[in-house]
Amino acid sequence: MHILIVGLTKDPQFLRIKEEGEKRGHSVEGCYVSELTVYSDTSTFEPTLRGKSFGEYDLIYFWALGKRRWEWYATADFLNKT
Repeated sequence: MHILIVGLTKDPQFLRIKEEGEKRGHSVEGCYVSELTVYSDTSTFEPTLRGKSFGEYDLIYFWALGKRRWEWYATADFLNKT
């Protein structure tokens, strides 16, 4: 399973989750909210991480979202419904 944790990258909590996930055969990646972008127009809605689609992740966990949290709650809801 390929897991993305948004909001954590190098703190002790993330490192512990990453360690335990990898023991169980999972790939765990972290990113900052600022690395996420949604490309949209009248016919497109594509959330991306560093310009790449979220399609490669089996699980996306939003840990801390800061000022842009409502945008990402809406995005997570959209992804859940598709």
